[in-house]
Amino acid sequence: MAKKQETKPAKKQETKPTKGQLSRAKREKRRQKLLQIVGLAVAIVAVILIGVGVYHQWYLGSYKPLHETAIEVNGKKFSVSYYLDALDYYMAGQNQYVSYFIDPVAEQIIQNELISQEAAELGFNVSEDEVRKVIKEQGLDDNQAIRDIVVTQLIVDKMRQEHFGPQVPASAEQREVKAIFLESESQAQVIKERLEAGEEFSSLVEKFSLDPTTKEDDGDLGWHPRGILAQKMGTSLNIDDIVFSLEPDSISDPIKDPDKTKALGYWLIKVIERSEDSLKSHVYAMLLSSEEEALKITGELEGGVDFLELANTYSQWQGENETKGDLGWISQGDMSPAFESYALSQEAELGAVSQPIKDEDVTTKGGYWLIKASASQEKEISEEDRGTLIDNLFSDWLEEVRSGSENTVQNYLDSEKKNFIIQRVLG
Repeated sequence: MAKKQETKPAKKQETKPTKGQLSRAKREKRRQKLLQIVGLAVAIVAVILIGVGVYHQWYLGSYKPLHETAIEVNGKKFSVSYYLDALDYYMAGQNQYVSYFIDPVAEQIIQNELISQEAAELGFNVSEDEVRKVIKEQGLDDNQAIRDIVVTQLIVDKMRQEHFGPQVPASAEQREVKAIFLESESQAQVIKERLEAGEEFSSLVEKFSLDPTTKEDDGDLGWHPRGILAQKMGTSLNIDDIVFSLEPDSISDPIKDPDKTKALGYWLIKVIERSEDSLKSHVYAMLLSSEEEALKITGELEGGVDFLELANTYSQWQGENETKGDLGWISQGDMSPAFESYALSQEAELGAVSQPIKDEDVTTKGGYWLIKASASQEKEISEEDRGTLIDNLFSDWLEEVRSGSENTVQNYLDSEKKNFIIQRVLG
């Protein structure tokens, strides 16, 4: 019997990938690998860039200082970045003068914060809508420094109107005042005698007064209450007590004002040496407040007192030399025409002291007032005077606020931060 043949299961036929499939697979592998490489490279580059950026910013000071504290007022901190925004506002485009703005802007930030803190204690605040309105109307940048500046301005306006304004009465005792500013006591005494003899105040003001403000209106300052005249006359004297104690229509005695500035001075010059070409002179000089003072010192020089000793005591010249009276070698264009007309002249005797030389191109301190006041009257205070009186009240209040012993103020703007700020603005 024939053996039954066993049937083996058919072998599964293996399907070989085609060349096209192999090619696509290889391409896909390469693509995945490339993506991995690119991804890794991007990650590495990103890390490097971030690292370099942080290092660059940190090392060069363009990152770290921006977040450091520049100023602190009663616990509130203001960063360098904040300070730069405030600086930009106050400079108003005058970036080339940034070094001159640095300290004043710091002081302004301190003052603004003290005003805001103290005003809040008095119940004065402003709303977000008010701040946004001002920023929009004035086209300002909207950052925290600008917002704080606007807040302070609005608070001050409110305090002037609602706090200080009501403290100024509608009317007050006033006097009509005329004033003239003169260079010396002797001149003031002569002018007083001429006024008492009947000469017109206005004509003498026009000819002799050294104060441009009072001279504008022929010396007539008008009617004013207490608290106005010192500012109008540009004096630090307590002028109200003098004015309101004068007999009606009388002329005051000469009133000394040692701090009042004027465009006038007198030189005493001593030429020590002259160059061979006569274009330069080595000079000693002193600048004095009046001819009267110059003549007095001339007498001391003739009595044997050393020139430089007197110059160190009396001269108002703000020169750069350590020895106040030794101006060194000068040539044409170094000093005023009045000075050079003597110091560079061949006629100036070496070693001799000049007569007093009048110079209207220099500024000196000191002089004397004469004042005439009419009878006092109760009058309505003008809007201009009212504004000045309100300003005075605010200034007094602010001085108290700033000098408060409870305030803790720190200015951290050292030379390193200041240099960074200057470079940041100019660069």
